[in-house]
Amino acid sequence: MELGKAIRLCRQSKALTLETVAGKANMSTSYLSKIERCGIANLPVGTLEKIRKALDIPAPILAFLASDPIDLKALDPELHRRLESTIVSLIKESA
Repeated sequence: MELGKAIRLCRQSKALTLETVAGKANMSTSYLSKIERCGIANLPVGTLEKIRKALDIPAPILAFLASDPIDLKALDPELHRRLESTIVSLIKESA
């Protein structure tokens, strides 16, 4: 999954609007929407950190969701799918 899609998944799983997260991250709604839709090449780490904090998602969780199973060669693709599903369920429960 791409980083933008992982951000959107986390936001939607917590039932947060673009406006809410953008406000907490101190950025425009259109910029956050662009990140979610098509990503931003070389997204500044500080910007990513603001979004992560606004979502209240641990960095390793966001990194895992953004990872591609192909990049995690040692991890069985089915296990990756199950972990992703479990993480999303936990995010929803914490909302």
